[in-house]
Amino acid sequence: MIVAIGACEPAPQAGGASVRDSLGVRIVDHGDIDISALPQWSLEVKPVVSIGVAEGDDAYQLFGVIDAHRSGDGSIAVVDRSRSLRVFDSLGVHVWTTGRRGDGPGEFGWPQMVTELNGDSLLVWDVAHSRLTVFSADGALERTSTVSDLLGDSPSLGLGASGRLLNEHRVSERTLVDGRPVISTDSEVVLLDVSGGEVTFVGREFLVAQFEDRDGNFGPATFAVPSVFALAPGGYWYGNTQDHEVRRVTTSGLETVLRWVGSDRAISEADYQALLHLWAGGSAATLGLERSMREYGRSMPRAKRFPAYAELRTDGIDRLWVRDYVRAYADDGTRRWTVFSADGTGVVARLFHSASFRPVRIGADWILGVETDEFDVERVVLREIVLGSERDSS
Repeated sequence: MIVAIGACEPAPQAGGASVRDSLGVRIVDHGDIDISALPQWSLEVKPVVSIGVAEGDDAYQLFGVIDAHRSGDGSIAVVDRSRSLRVFDSLGVHVWTTGRRGDGPGEFGWPQMVTELNGDSLLVWDVAHSRLTVFSADGALERTSTVSDLLGDSPSLGLGASGRLLNEHRVSERTLVDGRPVISTDSEVVLLDVSGGEVTFVGREFLVAQFEDRDGNFGPATFAVPSVFALAPGGYWYGNTQDHEVRRVTTSGLETVLRWVGSDRAISEADYQALLHLWAGGSAATLGLERSMREYGRSMPRAKRFPAYAELRTDGIDRLWVRDYVRAYADDGTRRWTVFSADGTGVVARLFHSASFRPVRIGADWILGVETDEFDVERVVLREIVLGSERDSS
């Protein structure tokens, strides 16, 4: 397949990209994207909604927000490390709370994803129990079901247009590479029927090898990041972050390969030393982890190149968002995204926001995210996207 893709003749330009077909697979190649010519988007300074307080009513005190979802009526559902599900109205006023840590019906081990179901109910996927839990609009428990085929590590990417959840079922194997213990992990990406628990296989992707360090701990190679996924109509976008390329896979198989040219990503000795210096004098030292972090850096293999990107997401109108990889020792506190059209042929914009803001849901013109202030107080905030004009991206 790789040979055939490389041998295809390019077709006429579409949306600024070269588009060609290879055995039914659409190859979209943007070449060297001039990001300085793209519209520059940002987020409105004043949030539309802000949920969370440092002190006061327990209903508004958030701890380790895991996921949040904005429903069609504007209400916002939040799950956090308290293992509870909280719902706030469109103005951010608390409506109800349910759930707690536990194994019983309506309780959670790790509520990894929450989403709207059938217009008024809320569905929570508990990755610790591989369990679906549905609540009514007023917080009453409607039903629960354990999906035995997905027992283990099976995070969800979200609810697709088909009304089925897209999940990664991670299968790990311990093996040896050059005599060194390695944990190799594959993701079996599946569609989950939330009404009956039926699982449909979509595709298999590789995450990242975890190597054993001298202390017996497992982790990725220095500077490596895991493969990343995003929900797409009929399937998912996948990228192994090793190249400026992502693939769209549906139940019919590989559908689209999206490529572009990025900057030089060679890792130098200076890069490596800068990372060790950060670990020695940054948060690792503060937490008393300096020795173990330095040992990890010295004993682990090093990636040959920096990751091409760090994260994938899709928004309310199926556009693909690709977040730039940030070198931890050179973090300027800004996160940058490139937004592609839903079919990948167009580059829509670049969006910038503060590193203190972590997007969890993206709409057509808004982003719902988690914001952490200088006192580590968490808030779930809804911000409108400001559509800027073309300007220099620096």
